[in-house]
Amino acid sequence: MATTKKEKFLTIKEICEKYRINPSTLYRWRRSGKVSTMKLGNTRVLFDEAAFQRELLVQTQTQIA
Repeated sequence: MATTKKEKFLTIKEICEKYRINPSTLYRWRRSGKVSTMKLGNTRVLFDEAAFQRELLVQTQTQIA
């Protein structure tokens, strides 16, 4: 029996609130490809939370170094 990994997707607003990130910073990271997103339709953008956490770790370690 195979196990399935539950993925959690968050909106831009949810990411900003949960990780205390300014929306303009998130938009800039998204435009530059520093964080990955999934676009649904013309306006809905979702972030895979697990992937975002890994990408955020890379961003914060880069800024510290």
